Amino acid sequence: MQLTDEREADFIIKVDNDDEASFIVHAEVQSTNDSKMLKRRLEKCQLLHTICH
Repeated sequence: MQLTDEREADFIIKVDNDDEASFIVHAEVQSTNDSKMLKRRLEKCQLLHTICH
């Protein structure tokens, strides 16, 4: 099964640190409360983990 999901994150950056392990900063900005935000953040976290590891 193939799934395509086209979304844009507000801000994603990979930080490389000489002294410690690299990490990813992910931020979303919205003007109203959205009950589906947690689900979207979890989906993006899973996708970033898959891509970066």
